[in-house]
Amino acid sequence: MYNPATNKEWTAEELRLHYERWEWGGRLPSAALRHVQGASNVLGLVRFDRDLVHTLDAAGPEVQRAVALLAARLACEEAGLTDKLWVARALTELTEGRPLPPPFDDADQMRNTLRSDFPIPKRSALMAWPPERPPYCPPDTGRHTVSVVLPNPTPPALGEISQPHFALPAVIAAADPTPLKAALDAVWHAIATYGEHYPELLREIWSACPEQATSSAPVSPPRPYDAVALFPQLAPLARTATRLHPRPGSPTPHDSSIGGPLLWPADEPWPHCDGPHVVDGINLPMAPADLRSERRIRAASRGRSLTPQERDSLDRIRPPQTYPVGPAVATPYRGSIAMLPVAQLYARDVPGLPTPEGADLLQVLWCPFDHPIMPRTKLFWRSAVSVTDILDTPPDPPATQFDGYLPEPCLLNPEQVTEYPDHLELSKELQGQIENWSPWEIAEEGSDYEAYPQGFYDNALSAAPGWKLGGWPRWGATDPRPRPCPECGTEMDALLTIASFERNGEDCPWFAHGEPDDQSPASFDPVTPTEVQIGSGYDQQLYVCPAVPEHPHIELMH
Repeated sequence: MYNPATNKEWTAEELRLHYERWEWGGRLPSAALRHVQGASNVLGLVRFDRDLVHTLDAAGPEVQRAVALLAARLACEEAGLTDKLWVARALTELTEGRPLPPPFDDADQMRNTLRSDFPIPKRSALMAWPPERPPYCPPDTGRHTVSVVLPNPTPPALGEISQPHFALPAVIAAADPTPLKAALDAVWHAIATYGEHYPELLREIWSACPEQATSSAPVSPPRPYDAVALFPQLAPLARTATRLHPRPGSPTPHDSSIGGPLLWPADEPWPHCDGPHVVDGINLPMAPADLRSERRIRAASRGRSLTPQERDSLDRIRPPQTYPVGPAVATPYRGSIAMLPVAQLYARDVPGLPTPEGADLLQVLWCPFDHPIMPRTKLFWRSAVSVTDILDTPPDPPATQFDGYLPEPCLLNPEQVTEYPDHLELSKELQGQIENWSPWEIAEEGSDYEAYPQGFYDNALSAAPGWKLGGWPRWGATDPRPRPCPECGTEMDALLTIASFERNGEDCPWFAHGEPDDQSPASFDPVTPTEVQIGSGYDQQLYVCPAVPEHPHIELMH
C-alpha cells in the first residue's frame, strides 16, 4: 500500500499503528497500557472516556490506587451494598491496603453470599452504552485499492441490569496488585453498575485526580496568519516539528519521557563524563537526591505556609551562604562522574524521529556541569526489543552545577506543527518582504506586527518555542551559522530542542490549548514543567547528520 505523504509504501507496522491510534481514541497507548490491555477492560473504558484512560496511565500508582478504591466504593453505594457487613469489611481492607477477606477471595462464593444475604437490594439501571465515535477508515493509499470502513457497533435494545451483581466485581478489580489495572478495571465495573447514569460516576472519578482533571492533550492554537499566503516563498521552506509538551508525571523505562528512567541494558556501562567539573563559588552545587527532596517539599507546600519540619529540611538541603564568596574551583568533582537522563524518545510515540536502520529509540544524557557554557550531551540509538534486562538503579552524579541541570521527570504529549525559518535564516529578499508593510496590511490593519514585523514573524509564525523534535531552530543567544557534520560535512538538521521555557512571553501565540492557565496548588507551572534552564533562559539545540544519524552530533546555545 502506497503512502503519498511519505512517497513510500505503507509498511505493515505503519498500518497497524494507524488502526491502533484510532482504537485508543486518537492517541497511541503507552507501554504500560499495552501491558495491561490483554488482561483488562481498558479498550472498553476508552470508548467511554479516552482522556480518563490516558490520565490514569500518567497519574502514578498513588492516584491509581485512590481511583480504584473510589470506583469500588461508589459502585457499592450505587448498588445499595455498603450496609452489608461483609461488603463494608472488604472496602475497609481495601482502604488499608490489606488482602480482601472471604468471600471476595472466591468469585463463586461471593455471588453465593449475595444470593443468600436477604434482602438483596432491588436496584437496577439500563445498561451503559458509550458515546458514538467516528468509524475507522483505513488510510488513503492513493492507488486503486478497496478500503473497508469499520462502523460503530449498533446499540442493542438496552435492558435493565442488577446493580448489586455488577458492583461486586469492582471490589475485586480494585484489589489487583497492578495499580493501573486496578484503577481501569474498577472504573469499568463501576460504569457498568451505574448503567445509563455513568456520566455521574465519571465526574466523581475525575475529581479524584485534580491535577489531571484539565489535562486534555495539548493542541497548539492556529497561527494568527497564513504565513505562506502572505509570503509564498516560504512554502518550500516548511518543516514539520513535533512539539513534545512535557508534563510532570511518573514515567517508566517503557515510556517516552523527559528526565525519566531509561531503557538501559543492565550489562552496558552507564555513561560518565571525564570533566572538567568546575564550581564557580557562587552557585551551590546540589546532590540530585537533595534537589529532588527540595522540589517535593516546594510542590507539597504550594499554596500554603511551610511547616517547621519542611523549613528545617530546606535549610539542611540549602544552607545559607556566607559572603564574600570564593573563586571558581575544580574540586571536589575531579575525575569521572555519572551522566543524567535528559530525554528518551520512542519512534512509536514521537513522529518524525530520524532513527538509524534497526533502531527505534533515542536516549539523550548529559553531564550536569557546563562544558564550557552548557551541559555536554551524549546520544544513544538502540532497538528497544534488544533490551531484555534493564538496569534498575543507574548511578547519580555527586552534584549538579545548577538546579536547572536536573530535569524533572515528565511524560510527553507529542503534537506535530508546521514551522518556517527564523527571519535571520531567510534570504535578504524575503527578509525585506517581511519588513514591508503591504502584505501585513492586506492581512489585517492595526495588528501586532506594526511595531516590529520581524519580531512578530519570529514569535507568531516561524518556529514554536519549547521542547520539540525537528523543525526549525529559534535564534536568540547567537546568530545562525553553518552546521556541517564533523564526520562527512553534510549540513546537519535540528534534532532536539532542550528548552528553558515552553512559551515566549505571557501572550505567547503558541501557548497550547489544554495547558493549565493558572498557578493554583493543584497545577504545575506550564512555562517550566521540566525545571530545566539553559544559561539565562536559552535553548540547547542538538543537531544530527541527516545522512548518518550515528555521526557525532553538535550542540549550540540558541
